[in-house]
Amino acid sequence: MKKMSHWNQSAGVLSLFAIAIGTLQISAIAQGATATSNLSQNPQSSTSEIAQATVSLCRRVTASQGLVIREKPSLTSRQVGSAPVNSQITLVEAANVLQASDGRLWVEISSPVRGYISNGYANRESNLGICSGIANNPPQNPPAGNGTPNASLCRQVEPRVAPRGLAVRADASAASGYRGGVPANGKVTLAPDYKLVLDKSGQNRNWVEITSPFAGFVSAQSLIMCR
Repeated sequence: MKKMSHWNQSAGVLSLFAIAIGTLQISAIAQGATATSNLSQNPQSSTSEIAQATVSLCRRVTASQGLVIREKPSLTSRQVGSAPVNSQITLVEAANVLQASDGRLWVEISSPVRGYISNGYANRESNLGICSGIANNPPQNPPAGNGTPNASLCRQVEPRVAPRGLAVRADASAASGYRGGVPANGKVTLAPDYKLVLDKSGQNRNWVEITSPFAGFVSAQSLIMCR
């Protein structure tokens, strides 16, 4: 019976890895925070193959409460962002699934912000699903400096005002639907026709519409010009 239980647990771990990473090269299952699998890579660089690689790295968040993005693969690590349910994230190339000492599985991502998300535990339902296509991949944070589409629309989250970052809402109200999160010092892009909008719940707060990294509204008081 002990051998059968051990086999069932191992099978559960492997099935979760397959959902989280897709095409995997399983190398080892270790104790602590140990890498257990690698993404297969294609050395070709044609346009179609690059597009296919992008699709293979895309995952959809299936956890009903969304996922917290952390700086390191640990629950005690600093939060750098979040991904709401049904949003899409992008795995890093050659990503490893990490299993922590408590059995929790972590995977590194490159967008909407760089960091780690939890993919649950072995023998439990995965927090990630396969994306349906490349068209709805999550937008990247606007790059700094000359990489911004329009420098005049670039704003940065002031860490002294919002040390834990900003929530992006569907409308100009804290009670509105949650679209995602932007970490302290993270950058957003204002809507081209942006203007200050009074809080629709009557709070003493102004909101402003943004187009990236998520489309929605953020508190205007927490933004400064990009540096």
